[in-house]
Amino acid sequence: MSDLVQPTFAPIASCAGRTGVWRPIGFVMSMFELWFDDQLVARLRSTRAMMRMGSELTTAEGTWEFARRSFWSTGFEVRRQGQDTALAEYEPNTWLGFVYTGSGTIQFDSGARFSLRRTDFWAGRYVILNDSDLPVLTVQPSWLALRRGVKIVLDASSARVPETPVLAGIALHVLLGRRRAHAR
Repeated sequence: MSDLVQPTFAPIASCAGRTGVWRPIGFVMSMFELWFDDQLVARLRSTRAMMRMGSELTTAEGTWEFARRSFWSTGFEVRRQGQDTALAEYEPNTWLGFVYTGSGTIQFDSGARFSLRRTDFWAGRYVILNDSDLPVLTVQPSWLALRRGVKIVLDASSARVPETPVLAGIALHVLLGRRRAHAR
């Protein structure tokens, strides 16, 4: 990322209770930035190394890498940049062991557990819920094209959830992975 100017990011907790947009940067759509009005909150950049699709998330709170566990696995690990141990894991729910159902579980090493659920089949709306089934954030791509951006709504309670920056990146990463899989 040395070829990019490193911007100043606003803390995601300051955007709780508001609606933002993951906007694609460039024609190839290999990078997205999360904006809440005029505040830049995060940047998600696609990475590919040794046949393993992944992403790098940068926020005011830090930088994380999302990497698939293996070529055949649709689940992935989240690690702090430069570290080998997983901070969190995303495990997609499957039907009969191989058909992705559109939902999954996010387990952090701190013990925090979240569910990613598809709430609207046609619109592709997803929600991330905490253990009490209360929403932390909701993502919804534009109906016509991903190029217009992905809307994200942070619940007011998300300010008290320290995992919110990573959850916002995971939501977009999963959505982009599904779009790429269907585009082939």
